[in-house]
Amino acid sequence: MKAMRVIGMALAVCALAFPVMLRAQENVDLARGADRVMTGGKDSFISITFDEPEPAAAKEEEEDKGSGSWGGFGGAMIQYLPLDLSPLDPMTEDRRIDVFRSDLLLIGGQGGLIYQNFRFGGFGFGNSWDTADDVAGKRRSADMTMGGGGVFLELNNNLSSNAGLAIGTLLGAGSISLKASGNDLGGNGKWSANRSFFMAYPYVGFWLAPTQWMWLQANAGYMYFNMDTGGDEFENKLGVEMVDGDIIGGFAANLTLNFGWNPNE
Repeated sequence: MKAMRVIGMALAVCALAFPVMLRAQENVDLARGADRVMTGGKDSFISITFDEPEPAAAKEEEEDKGSGSWGGFGGAMIQYLPLDLSPLDPMTEDRRIDVFRSDLLLIGGQGGLIYQNFRFGGFGFGNSWDTADDVAGKRRSADMTMGGGGVFLELNNNLSSNAGLAIGTLLGAGSISLKASGNDLGGNGKWSANRSFFMAYPYVGFWLAPTQWMWLQANAGYMYFNMDTGGDEFENKLGVEMVDGDIIGGFAANLTLNFGWNPNE
């Protein structure tokens, strides 16, 4: 009987102690798990990884690669255009005044955008020339003005980091205005006429860039245009023709000085 009481008391103690032991074991397991996570143990249930930041140099290189495709520029242009101006002799030589010079210089500018090896934009140029003399004590004069403008398209091929070849064309419209004055013209002694025409200038060129923001380019090609001089407007008040033929284009060369951002340099 006494033995049965001892056994019963032992079982009661075990029943009370078992939940406490179970809770203690759970606390130990939680502590071990936390330790494994903190120490990066092989049997961790949770793993934490951190991405390494992308190197700054690689980022800058990627940005430069994208932004370096585009550029822009603007600059001055001077064009040499030798023309046969003998059709204008009735305005000059036939009136006993000096003829116009045939080697014309046109002053202008251009500007546009650059995308990789392509350049495109707009241009404009113009100039005027005059000649005069006294004939029998009376002043006689003749004036000519030429101008034009339009768009250009160009493809570049780099020879080095600061030099290259180009092929392109200017497309647009031009005009020539003619004026004369003198007592030999009849009426009020003044005469004028103007004619517009289509203009195209295919060319090849060479450019040199001493810096990335400045480059010099020389082009040569054929300036195509045809100024039709038919019609009564090319006669003076006395019915005398002031022009005796069309004025047509020819070989041309130009030099441009450009400032801007050249991604091809």
